Amino acid sequence: MTNRLNDYDDAALVSAINQDDQVMGFRIVYARRDILRMHYREQRRRMDSVNALSRMIELDSAMRTRQDIEAAIPIVEQLFANQATKTFVLDTLQFGQAETMARLNLDRRQFAAKLRRAEKYCCQHRQKIIGLVSSRQDKKDVVERELLQSIHDLLADSETNDEDVVVWINSNREYCEELMGEISGINHQLLMLNDFSKCDHAEQYRLINALELKLVYLNKKLVNA
Repeated sequence: MTNRLNDYDDAALVSAINQDDQVMGFRIVYARRDILRMHYREQRRRMDSVNALSRMIELDSAMRTRQDIEAAIPIVEQLFANQATKTFVLDTLQFGQAETMARLNLDRRQFAAKLRRAEKYCCQHRQKIIGLVSSRQDKKDVVERELLQSIHDLLADSETNDEDVVVWINSNREYCEELMGEISGINHQLLMLNDFSKCDHAEQYRLINALELKLVYLNKKLVNA
């Protein structure tokens, strides 16, 4: 209703239902696909973090990406209880094999042995890793909810005008830019980002409605977490 059918008013929707309108039928099918895509994208984000940690200490540094390392470092801090192992893994992640060997005065055999032990520990504590990833995702959701609550409170204030919304969007431009890419019916995204007050009212409502729906979703998700 908020994406694929957002250009139907009540009369058009009733008429389409009564006539078993094929176009509306296709839109419902694609709406279902949208929902599934969002659901699986969230799952992929979690699994990507887990997989990044699994790849983090591959001997071949070509297997790692900068995103893998950035995702893994805060989890490593919590995952390994042994300080020496934690230091070894963090050094390997950030500096690679050669520099880690030099820093810790290790030969190749010693490095390989430490690497095997660290990999074995990761495999044995996979559920803990998943829990740490989920915990970090929950924290991210809390931060996002607070952000959305701020615009909700702003819009609920009778003193708020379009210029206030412009300031909020400018302050959270990256977030709004990403969200607008997911909202159908906003045809002037750049104008929306640069000057909300000059946008068509229908497009303004679509953005505000999407922000409100995301807030409702996160509230439910965090309550049920």
